[in-house]
Amino acid sequence: MEKHSLADACYVRDLLNRVIGGWAPLVLRAIGAEERRFSYLEREVEEISRRMLAKTLRVLEEDGLVLRRVHATKPISVTYRLSELGAELLPLMESISQWALTNEHRILAARAAYQSVEAVTELASRSAGR
Repeated sequence: MEKHSLADACYVRDLLNRVIGGWAPLVLRAIGAEERRFSYLEREVEEISRRMLAKTLRVLEEDGLVLRRVHATKPISVTYRLSELGAELLPLMESISQWALTNEHRILAARAAYQSVEAVTELASRSAGR
């Protein structure tokens, strides 16, 4: 594996926070291979507010993953579709999602074990501090 600089690592971390964090994965998946209207995305991505959907779409558009098209209709209609870059990212995100689902039980078990150790450690330190 090629060694990367700290600057590269920071860039990757920042990009992953923007693209994989928050609502972005759900919005990208909802767009999929089709051109989608805002109202469709709002229905498809349950529990997202209009404001958060608009913000997420702006971030994805800014990063070149989503293309926005304004249709000269009355009223004006706006559609979104994945760019070439976004289409390349989608299968990678699906792989990460599949990995997470496949390993859910292992991750939950690790969290439970960690929390148990933390609880015992805290109890021991409280007892020692009396």
